[in-house]
Amino acid sequence: DFDFSGALGVGYKFDNGFFLSARYTHGFSSIFKEDTIFEDVDARNSVWQFGLGFSF
Repeated sequence: DFDFSGALGVGYKFDNGFFLSARYTHGFSSIFKEDTIFEDVDARNSVWQFGLGFSF
């Protein structure tokens, strides 16, 4: 199976090495196949991601 999607994100790195990030991914294609009982359902993937880290 294949899911076509797009993502947008932002990040910020602090002077002390820590960083923050956030990203949103939105699916443009339905995740159900046409030959299933869910063929009339228009369901798409949608994901929020948040990150906190440290760069050495």
